Amino acid sequence: MSVRVGRWELGDYSMLMEDRPPGEQKGLGVRPTRGVLYVAAASVVASACSSPTTGGSGRTGASASGSGGATGDGGAQTVGSGTVATGTGGATSGSSVVGAGGSTGGAGTSGDTGTGGVASSGAGGDMGAGGSSGGTGGDGTGGMGTGPCGAPGLIFCDDFESYGVGTEPTGEPWVAPNCFDADRTLAVDGAQAHSGSQSLISARIGYDDCTLRADLGTLEDFYVRSWVRFGDGATFTAHELTFFELAPSASTDDPEIRIGFRGDSSCNPTGAEVTITGGGEVTGCSGFQYMANTWYCVEVHVVQSGQNATVELFIDGVEQSFNVHGEPVETLEWTSFTPAQYLKLGVRSYSGAVDWSVYNDDVAVGTQRIGCN
Repeated sequence: MSVRVGRWELGDYSMLMEDRPPGEQKGLGVRPTRGVLYVAAASVVASACSSPTTGGSGRTGASASGSGGATGDGGAQTVGSGTVATGTGGATSGSSVVGAGGSTGGAGTSGDTGTGGVASSGAGGDMGAGGSSGGTGGDGTGGMGTGPCGAPGLIFCDDFESYGVGTEPTGEPWVAPNCFDADRTLAVDGAQAHSGSQSLISARIGYDDCTLRADLGTLEDFYVRSWVRFGDGATFTAHELTFFELAPSASTDDPEIRIGFRGDSSCNPTGAEVTITGGGEVTGCSGFQYMANTWYCVEVHVVQSGQNATVELFIDGVEQSFNVHGEPVETLEWTSFTPAQYLKLGVRSYSGAVDWSVYNDDVAVGTQRIGCN
Protein backbone atom coordinates (compact mmCIF):
# COMPACT_ATOMS: atom_id res chain seq x y z
CA MET A 1 0.00 0.00 0.00
CA SER A 2 1.41 3.37 -1.07
CA VAL A 3 0.02 6.19 1.08
CA ARG A 4 -0.02 9.84 0.30
CA VAL A 5 -0.68 12.62 2.63
CA GLY A 6 -3.26 14.94 1.21
CA ARG A 7 -6.86 16.24 1.60
CA TRP A 8 -9.93 14.10 2.20
CA GLU A 9 -12.88 14.91 -0.12
CA LEU A 10 -16.49 14.23 0.77
CA GLY A 11 -19.14 12.88 -1.51
CA ASP A 12 -21.44 15.84 -2.24
CA TYR A 13 -25.18 16.05 -2.51
CA SER A 14 -27.95 18.46 -3.53
CA MET A 15 -31.40 18.02 -1.95
CA LEU A 16 -34.57 19.35 -3.65
CA MET A 17 -38.29 19.29 -2.68
CA GLU A 18 -40.43 17.36 -5.18
CA ASP A 19 -42.44 19.62 -7.38
CA ARG A 20 -45.97 18.65 -6.33
CA PRO A 21 -49.27 20.51 -5.74
CA PRO A 22 -49.75 22.19 -2.33
CA GLY A 23 -50.26 19.77 0.50
CA GLU A 24 -48.76 16.85 -1.45
CA GLN A 25 -45.04 17.40 -1.04
CA LYS A 26 -43.49 14.01 -0.22
CA GLY A 27 -40.26 15.17 1.35
CA LEU A 28 -36.80 15.49 -0.10
CA GLY A 29 -35.31 13.89 -3.18
CA VAL A 30 -31.54 13.37 -3.37
CA ARG A 31 -29.40 13.86 -6.39
CA PRO A 32 -25.59 13.43 -6.26
CA THR A 33 -23.56 16.38 -7.56
CA ARG A 34 -19.91 17.43 -7.69
CA GLY A 35 -18.82 20.28 -5.45
CA VAL A 36 -19.75 21.11 -1.88
CA LEU A 37 -23.00 20.11 -0.13
CA TYR A 38 -25.97 22.33 -1.06
CA VAL A 39 -29.36 21.99 0.52
CA ALA A 40 -32.45 23.92 -0.57
CA ALA A 41 -35.94 23.62 0.79
CA ALA A 42 -38.89 23.71 -1.58
CA SER A 43 -40.79 26.92 -2.17
CA VAL A 44 -44.17 26.98 -0.57
CA VAL A 45 -47.33 28.99 -0.95
CA ALA A 46 -48.84 31.08 1.89
CA SER A 47 -52.53 30.79 2.67
CA ALA A 48 -54.66 33.81 3.61
CA CYS A 49 -57.07 36.13 1.85
CA SER A 50 -58.76 39.38 2.89
CA SER A 51 -62.50 39.81 2.55
CA PRO A 52 -63.59 40.98 -0.87
CA THR A 53 -65.29 44.37 -1.36
CA THR A 54 -68.82 44.38 -2.65
CA GLY A 55 -69.43 46.44 -5.73
CA GLY A 56 -72.11 49.25 -5.57
CA SER A 57 -75.57 48.95 -7.09
CA GLY A 58 -76.03 50.11 -10.70
CA ARG A 59 -78.63 52.86 -11.20
CA THR A 60 -81.51 52.39 -13.54
CA GLY A 61 -81.43 54.56 -16.61
CA ALA A 62 -81.95 54.44 -20.22
CA SER A 63 -78.34 54.57 -21.09
CA ALA A 64 -76.53 54.26 -17.75
CA SER A 65 -74.85 51.01 -16.89
CA GLY A 66 -74.06 49.54 -13.48
CA SER A 67 -70.60 50.15 -12.02
CA GLY A 68 -68.20 47.19 -11.83
CA GLY A 69 -67.54 45.34 -8.60
CA ALA A 70 -64.25 46.14 -6.84
CA THR A 71 -61.42 43.71 -7.11
CA GLY A 72 -60.92 41.41 -4.12
CA ASP A 73 -57.64 41.83 -2.24
CA GLY A 74 -54.92 39.25 -2.80
CA GLY A 75 -54.07 36.62 -0.20
CA ALA A 76 -51.62 37.68 2.50
CA GLN A 77 -48.04 36.48 2.17
CA THR A 78 -46.77 33.96 4.65
CA VAL A 79 -43.03 33.43 4.87
CA GLY A 80 -41.93 29.86 5.54
CA SER A 81 -39.45 29.67 8.36
CA GLY A 82 -36.37 27.53 7.81
CA THR A 83 -34.37 26.08 10.63
CA VAL A 84 -30.67 26.20 9.94
CA ALA A 85 -28.06 24.25 11.79
CA THR A 86 -24.38 24.22 11.02
CA GLY A 87 -22.90 20.72 10.56
CA THR A 88 -20.25 19.89 13.07
CA GLY A 89 -16.95 18.50 11.75
CA GLY A 90 -16.65 14.94 12.93
CA ALA A 91 -14.01 12.24 12.66
CA THR A 92 -14.44 12.10 8.93
CA SER A 93 -17.17 14.59 7.79
CA GLY A 94 -19.55 17.18 9.12
CA SER A 95 -23.32 16.77 9.25
CA SER A 96 -25.90 19.32 8.15
CA VAL A 97 -29.59 19.85 8.96
CA VAL A 98 -32.10 20.80 6.25
CA GLY A 99 -34.17 23.93 6.83
CA ALA A 100 -37.93 23.28 6.87
CA GLY A 101 -39.89 24.66 3.98
CA GLY A 102 -42.51 27.44 4.50
CA SER A 103 -46.19 26.46 4.58
CA THR A 104 -48.33 26.81 1.50
CA GLY A 105 -50.17 30.13 0.94
CA GLY A 106 -53.89 29.76 0.23
CA ALA A 107 -55.54 31.08 -2.86
CA GLY A 108 -57.36 34.47 -2.59
CA THR A 109 -61.21 34.43 -2.54
CA SER A 110 -62.95 35.90 -5.53
CA GLY A 111 -64.72 39.24 -5.04
CA ASP A 112 -68.56 39.29 -4.99
CA THR A 113 -70.42 40.48 -8.04
CA GLY A 114 -71.75 44.09 -7.80
CA THR A 115 -75.40 44.67 -8.40
CA GLY A 116 -75.78 45.39 -12.02
CA GLY A 117 -72.05 45.56 -12.40
CA VAL A 118 -69.45 43.26 -13.89
CA ALA A 119 -68.04 40.61 -11.58
CA SER A 120 -64.30 40.64 -10.94
CA SER A 121 -62.14 37.92 -9.46
CA GLY A 122 -59.97 38.29 -6.35
CA ALA A 123 -56.21 38.03 -6.80
CA GLY A 124 -54.48 34.78 -5.89
CA GLY A 125 -52.36 34.58 -2.74
CA ASP A 126 -48.61 35.16 -3.02
CA MET A 127 -46.17 32.30 -2.71
CA GLY A 128 -44.76 31.63 0.77
CA ALA A 129 -40.99 31.96 1.00
CA GLY A 130 -39.00 28.73 1.26
CA GLY A 131 -37.01 27.89 4.38
CA SER A 132 -33.31 28.71 4.49
CA SER A 133 -30.89 26.01 3.51
CA GLY A 134 -29.05 24.00 6.16
CA GLY A 135 -25.38 24.81 6.87
CA THR A 136 -22.60 22.74 5.40
CA GLY A 137 -20.70 20.61 7.90
CA GLY A 138 -16.98 21.30 8.23
CA ASP A 139 -14.34 18.76 7.36
CA GLY A 140 -13.58 16.43 10.23
CA THR A 141 -9.98 16.06 11.40
CA GLY A 142 -8.53 12.69 10.51
CA GLY A 143 -7.67 10.46 13.42
CA MET A 144 -4.08 9.46 14.10
CA GLY A 145 -3.14 6.38 12.12
CA THR A 146 -1.35 3.36 13.49
CA GLY A 147 1.21 0.97 12.06
CA PRO A 148 4.35 1.64 10.01
CA CYS A 149 2.62 4.25 7.82
CA GLY A 150 0.65 5.97 10.58
CA ALA A 151 3.06 8.70 11.72
CA PRO A 152 2.04 12.37 11.37
CA GLY A 153 3.60 14.61 8.73
CA LEU A 154 4.30 11.86 6.19
CA ILE A 155 4.98 12.82 2.57
CA PHE A 156 4.80 9.22 1.48
CA CYS A 157 5.16 5.71 2.90
CA ASP A 158 5.41 2.28 1.27
CA ASP A 159 5.17 -1.09 3.00
CA PHE A 160 5.36 -3.00 -0.35
CA GLU A 161 2.17 -4.93 0.38
CA SER A 162 0.28 -3.70 -2.70
CA TYR A 163 2.62 -5.18 -5.34
CA GLY A 164 2.94 -8.69 -6.65
CA VAL A 165 5.83 -10.79 -5.35
CA GLY A 166 8.70 -10.72 -7.82
CA THR A 167 7.68 -7.37 -9.36
CA GLU A 168 9.40 -4.00 -9.12
CA PRO A 169 7.28 -1.28 -7.44
CA THR A 170 5.84 1.27 -9.87
CA GLY A 171 3.63 4.35 -9.73
CA GLU A 172 4.16 7.64 -7.93
CA PRO A 173 6.44 8.58 -6.33
CA TRP A 174 8.60 5.81 -7.81
CA VAL A 175 10.47 6.75 -10.99
CA ALA A 176 10.26 4.41 -13.99
CA PRO A 177 13.21 1.98 -14.06
CA ASN A 178 16.12 2.65 -16.40
CA CYS A 179 18.37 -0.32 -15.66
CA PHE A 180 19.90 -2.67 -18.21
CA ASP A 181 21.81 -4.92 -15.79
CA ALA A 182 20.25 -8.38 -15.96
CA ASP A 183 22.37 -9.59 -13.03
CA ARG A 184 20.93 -7.27 -10.41
CA THR A 185 18.09 -8.16 -8.02
CA LEU A 186 15.43 -5.55 -7.15
CA ALA A 187 11.91 -6.83 -6.50
CA VAL A 188 9.16 -7.33 -3.96
CA ASP A 189 9.95 -10.33 -1.77
CA GLY A 190 7.54 -12.59 0.11
CA ALA A 191 10.06 -14.41 2.32
CA GLN A 192 11.03 -11.55 4.66
CA ALA A 193 9.05 -8.60 6.02
CA HIS A 194 9.22 -6.24 8.96
CA SER A 195 5.44 -5.73 8.85
CA GLY A 196 2.83 -7.50 6.77
CA SER A 197 4.21 -10.24 4.54
CA GLN A 198 6.38 -8.45 1.93
CA SER A 199 9.46 -6.25 1.61
CA LEU A 200 11.89 -5.02 -1.06
CA ILE A 201 14.92 -7.27 -1.74
CA SER A 202 18.04 -6.09 -3.57
CA ALA A 203 21.44 -7.48 -4.53
CA ARG A 204 24.28 -6.77 -6.97
CA ILE A 205 23.21 -3.22 -7.89
CA GLY A 206 26.03 -1.69 -9.89
CA TYR A 207 24.81 1.85 -10.60
CA ASP A 208 22.16 4.37 -9.59
CA ASP A 209 19.72 3.76 -12.44
CA CYS A 210 19.34 0.22 -11.11
CA THR A 211 18.09 1.34 -7.67
CA LEU A 212 14.43 1.97 -6.79
CA ARG A 213 14.11 5.77 -7.00
CA ALA A 214 11.43 8.08 -5.57
CA ASP A 215 11.01 11.75 -6.52
CA LEU A 216 10.54 13.68 -3.25
CA GLY A 217 10.23 17.12 -4.79
CA THR A 218 11.79 20.15 -3.11
CA LEU A 219 12.45 19.64 0.59
CA GLU A 220 14.53 21.57 3.10
CA ASP A 221 13.93 19.90 6.46
CA PHE A 222 12.78 16.27 6.38
CA TYR A 223 13.16 12.74 7.75
CA VAL A 224 13.66 9.41 5.98
CA ARG A 225 13.10 6.06 7.69
CA SER A 226 13.65 2.54 6.43
CA TRP A 227 13.62 -0.76 8.22
CA VAL A 228 16.70 -2.64 7.00
CA ARG A 229 17.73 -6.29 7.20
CA PHE A 230 20.99 -7.88 6.02
CA GLY A 231 20.41 -11.36 4.58
CA ASP A 232 22.11 -14.71 5.04
CA GLY A 233 25.87 -14.63 4.57
CA ALA A 234 26.18 -10.88 5.18
CA THR A 235 29.64 -9.70 6.22
CA PHE A 236 30.58 -6.23 7.36
CA THR A 237 34.13 -5.79 6.14
CA ALA A 238 33.47 -3.89 2.88
CA HIS A 239 34.95 -0.45 2.29
CA GLU A 240 31.50 1.14 1.92
CA LEU A 241 28.07 -0.42 1.43
CA THR A 242 24.81 1.56 1.42
CA PHE A 243 21.14 0.57 1.65
CA PHE A 244 19.54 3.94 0.87
CA GLU A 245 20.80 7.22 -0.56
CA LEU A 246 19.60 10.79 -1.23
CA ALA A 247 20.71 12.77 -4.28
CA PRO A 248 19.73 15.73 -6.51
CA SER A 249 19.83 13.43 -9.56
CA ALA A 250 18.15 10.08 -10.13
CA SER A 251 21.08 8.81 -12.17
CA THR A 252 24.32 9.98 -10.50
CA ASP A 253 25.96 9.26 -7.14
CA ASP A 254 27.84 12.52 -6.59
CA PRO A 255 26.77 14.72 -4.86
CA GLU A 256 24.87 12.38 -2.55
CA ILE A 257 24.01 11.48 1.05
CA ARG A 258 24.80 7.80 1.65
CA ILE A 259 23.51 5.75 4.57
CA GLY A 260 25.16 2.38 5.18
CA PHE A 261 28.29 0.98 6.85
CA ARG A 262 32.05 0.92 6.45
CA GLY A 263 34.10 -2.06 7.56
CA ASP A 264 37.67 -1.02 6.82
CA SER A 265 40.18 1.57 8.01
CA SER A 266 38.32 4.38 6.19
CA CYS A 267 36.08 4.53 9.28
CA ASN A 268 37.30 4.64 12.83
CA PRO A 269 35.46 3.08 14.48
CA THR A 270 33.96 0.80 11.83
CA GLY A 271 30.23 0.25 11.63
CA ALA A 272 27.17 2.32 10.67
CA GLU A 273 28.10 5.47 8.75
CA VAL A 274 26.79 8.49 6.87
CA THR A 275 28.76 10.05 4.02
CA ILE A 276 28.01 13.35 2.25
CA THR A 277 29.70 13.87 -1.13
CA GLY A 278 29.96 16.86 -3.45
CA GLY A 279 33.24 18.62 -4.23
CA GLY A 280 34.86 16.16 -1.85
CA GLU A 281 33.23 14.22 0.96
CA VAL A 282 32.82 13.95 4.70
CA THR A 283 32.14 10.66 6.53
CA GLY A 284 30.69 10.23 9.98
CA CYS A 285 31.58 6.90 11.64
CA SER A 286 29.23 5.87 14.46
CA GLY A 287 30.72 2.56 15.58
CA PHE A 288 27.26 0.91 15.64
CA GLN A 289 27.63 -2.76 14.61
CA TYR A 290 24.99 -4.36 12.39
CA MET A 291 24.33 -8.11 12.35
CA ALA A 292 22.86 -10.43 9.72
CA ASN A 293 19.20 -11.55 9.86
CA THR A 294 18.10 -8.71 12.15
CA TRP A 295 15.69 -5.87 11.36
CA TYR A 296 16.98 -2.36 12.15
CA CYS A 297 15.03 0.90 12.17
CA VAL A 298 17.32 3.40 10.43
CA GLU A 299 16.24 7.06 10.26
CA VAL A 300 18.02 10.23 9.14
CA HIS A 301 17.12 13.88 9.66
CA VAL A 302 18.28 16.05 6.75
CA VAL A 303 18.38 19.85 6.65
CA GLN A 304 19.57 21.33 3.34
CA SER A 305 19.75 24.94 2.20
CA GLY A 306 21.85 26.25 -0.64
CA GLN A 307 25.12 24.32 -0.52
CA ASN A 308 24.82 23.46 3.16
CA ALA A 309 23.57 20.07 4.37
CA THR A 310 23.40 18.52 7.84
CA VAL A 311 22.47 14.93 8.70
CA GLU A 312 21.55 13.24 11.98
CA LEU A 313 21.37 9.43 12.28
CA PHE A 314 19.01 7.36 14.47
CA ILE A 315 19.18 3.56 14.78
CA ASP A 316 16.34 1.76 16.57
CA GLY A 317 15.20 5.16 17.87
CA VAL A 318 18.55 6.12 19.40
CA GLU A 319 20.51 9.07 18.02
CA GLN A 320 24.05 8.15 16.98
CA SER A 321 27.05 10.44 17.43
CA PHE A 322 29.83 10.49 14.85
CA ASN A 323 33.57 10.43 14.76
CA VAL A 324 34.92 12.61 11.93
CA HIS A 325 38.68 12.36 11.53
CA GLY A 326 39.03 11.71 15.22
CA GLU A 327 36.68 14.50 16.29
CA PRO A 328 33.33 13.62 17.95
CA VAL A 329 30.28 15.38 16.47
CA GLU A 330 26.53 14.94 16.90
CA THR A 331 25.55 16.19 13.43
CA LEU A 332 27.37 15.58 10.15
CA GLU A 333 27.75 18.75 8.07
CA TRP A 334 28.95 19.57 4.55
CA THR A 335 29.10 22.97 2.82
CA SER A 336 29.47 21.94 -0.83
CA PHE A 337 26.24 20.05 -1.46
CA THR A 338 23.40 20.32 -3.97
CA PRO A 339 19.99 19.77 -2.30
CA ALA A 340 18.72 16.19 -2.64
CA GLN A 341 15.45 15.42 -4.43
CA TYR A 342 15.56 11.65 -5.00
CA LEU A 343 15.48 8.74 -2.55
CA LYS A 344 17.26 5.61 -3.82
CA LEU A 345 16.64 2.16 -2.31
CA GLY A 346 18.74 -0.95 -2.81
CA VAL A 347 22.16 -2.19 -1.76
CA ARG A 348 25.11 -0.38 -3.36
CA SER A 349 28.70 -1.48 -2.81
CA TYR A 350 31.52 0.98 -3.43
CA SER A 351 34.15 -1.75 -3.03
CA GLY A 352 33.05 -4.47 -5.42
CA ALA A 353 29.86 -6.51 -5.71
CA VAL A 354 28.48 -8.51 -2.80
CA ASP A 355 26.47 -11.69 -3.28
CA TRP A 356 24.17 -11.43 -0.30
CA SER A 357 20.89 -9.54 -0.14
CA VAL A 358 19.58 -6.50 1.72
CA TYR A 359 15.90 -5.95 2.54
CA ASN A 360 14.09 -2.61 2.92
CA ASP A 361 10.61 -2.33 4.39
CA ASP A 362 8.18 0.32 5.73
CA VAL A 363 10.01 3.13 3.96
CA ALA A 364 8.68 6.59 4.88
CA VAL A 365 9.53 10.24 4.25
CA GLY A 366 8.04 13.02 6.36
CA THR A 367 8.40 16.53 7.71
CA GLN A 368 8.41 15.32 11.33
CA ARG A 369 10.33 12.68 13.23
CA ILE A 370 8.87 9.35 12.07
CA GLY A 371 10.22 6.93 14.66
CA CYS A 372 10.04 3.14 14.67
CA ASN A 373 6.40 2.40 15.59
